[in-house]
Amino acid sequence: MQQVAARLRGSLRESDTLARLYGDEFAILLPGNDATTAAEVAQKLLGALAPPCLLQGQPEQIAASIGIAVYPAHATEAIGLMAQADAAMYIAKHAQSGYALAGFGEGQEHPRHTGSDEGQEQPRHTDIEGQAPPRHTGTKQPSTAWPGCVGS
Repeated sequence: MQQVAARLRGSLRESDTLARLYGDEFAILLPGNDATTAAEVAQKLLGALAPPCLLQGQPEQIAASIGIAVYPAHATEAIGLMAQADAAMYIAKHAQSGYALAGFGEGQEHPRHTGSDEGQEQPRHTDIEGQAPPRHTGTKQPSTAWPGCVGS
């Protein structure tokens, strides 16, 4: 968990807050950001966790699932934001999609990377109402998951 926490912290700004909730779950507060920026941070965090960690001297891949909730769009109190982010995290975990945005509904544009994506594999993500198809990698992937709350 120390390696995971260090990788997460290294991907965040000084103004962001990283907290270990319990077990292998973390919460991250990103003050002053919207859903698009939170999705970009989620992609950065997933990238930071991509290289194997050494566990008892053996390299192990870490799989992460990130749930994103935005204040005040998804909730106006901390407990509501955590519940929304937690629900989104479980959607992402079930879909093996990397991250999911709470309350994303039909007719709304999902936050995506806006740069040139030609020739690059797209980061996998989903939303609470729809699921990306699962991807089987054939590798052992211990689960590391955390709900992420975004405040503005």
